[in-house]
Amino acid sequence: MSLFDNLNIYLQPKQLEAFYHLEYSDCQYLLYGGAKSGGKSFLVRAKEFIRRMNYSETMGIIIRRTYDELYANHILKFLTEEPWARYCTAWYREGKKAIYYPNGSITFFKYLDKGTDVFNFQGIEYDDISIDEATQHEEIVFTILKTSLRKDPKKLAKNPTYKPKMLLTANPGGIGHFWCQRRFIKREFMPNENPVDFHFIPAKIQDNPIFLKANPQYLKNLNDLPEDLRKAYKDGDWNVFAGQYFRKLREDKHLIEPFYLNPDWFRFRSLDWGYDHNTVCLWWCVDYDGNIYIYRGYKRNAESPTRMAGNIIDLTPTSENVILTVASHDCWERTRTDDFNPATTMADLIKQRGLYIEKAVNTRITGWQVLGEYLDWDEAYKPTPRLKIFNTCRWVFDDLQKLIHDENSPEDVKKMNGDDTGDAARYGGMYVFSGVKPIVPKNEEEEYVESLIKDYSQTELAPWGADI
Repeated sequence: MSLFDNLNIYLQPKQLEAFYHLEYSDCQYLLYGGAKSGGKSFLVRAKEFIRRMNYSETMGIIIRRTYDELYANHILKFLTEEPWARYCTAWYREGKKAIYYPNGSITFFKYLDKGTDVFNFQGIEYDDISIDEATQHEEIVFTILKTSLRKDPKKLAKNPTYKPKMLLTANPGGIGHFWCQRRFIKREFMPNENPVDFHFIPAKIQDNPIFLKANPQYLKNLNDLPEDLRKAYKDGDWNVFAGQYFRKLREDKHLIEPFYLNPDWFRFRSLDWGYDHNTVCLWWCVDYDGNIYIYRGYKRNAESPTRMAGNIIDLTPTSENVILTVASHDCWERTRTDDFNPATTMADLIKQRGLYIEKAVNTRITGWQVLGEYLDWDEAYKPTPRLKIFNTCRWVFDDLQKLIHDENSPEDVKKMNGDDTGDAARYGGMYVFSGVKPIVPKNEEEEYVESLIKDYSQTELAPWGADI
């Protein structure tokens, strides 16, 4: 690459490896990073500048979540950082937030504050897309932007060897942790996904010696972090991540093989109703010692209340003796205010179908804290958590693991697509906390006395069931 050599752009070995995949490999989506200070943002700028200069009339876009991040990490660097500053200061157009190269190529700078903002990109074609800090974005951002990554046939003659690519950089954590982890780290693919399209290059601070030499204290700062944050930020460990709400969730602690549940143990359900988003119902069991089990789950969307209620009833054998279902308050919302002809609520329809529901305790922060207490464990004094989940509904564990802190209210869970399971679990945890007491088995003498009282209360001496 003559331009690459002439500009004297120095790329470290990991960055060179990434550049090779962007130019020559068959992968279409490349994830680079995994730990802090691995040279992610510099790679984004180098890749964008070199490819726009080498391939005429092509368009690239660099995306961050906020404009402040976009400006500080990329726009300002393009205008002040060598070697590209000597060119881009003259080529940058502030009004367009874009660099217009002499060969007809363009680099756009955009930010996506909300996941739904991505729909503004539908129908626009880009030859390169860079999502810097991809785990700050919801999965819908990646899903929609993929449709904009395509080659204009008109440009094919001028750039016959060009391959459109998407470069993603990320640290573990954030709202997009799991969609990145599934594809690039665990390499678990859906039927419509081609494994060849996805490639991951891990990079740590040790792979960025220029930064490390200039900031020798930074490595010590990473080592001083709590264990889970140190693993995420320094080691690039995707099994733990910053921002995770229930940080004690572990497969070996909370997922268990199904076993026989005593029919005398207390059982109930918790329900988070949804139509456009998921309806989630969880089945709970509390044993004599106060241990809690989520042993069944149900998740659907775009389903009518009566059909949903019928399915939940069908999934519950009568032998289980489920006492009741605590449900989200929106089941009782009315869409009309006519006192003489009030609208039917979801709760009315659900109850008509035969599913008895009561309003759940809807205290968010207390609910999350209670659920966290039930999930808590410590090897020294509490090696086993009180709440466990049957592995036959593994998705319940996965959904709880995805919940993250709200940056504006750290004690709360961030509201996002997919938090329905968390809400259903919160309702169930609060119901246990609010008064469900373990059912203690009675001895034979207690059962005999109760039977006598019951028989006596049904005699003519107490026809109305009066106190005996």
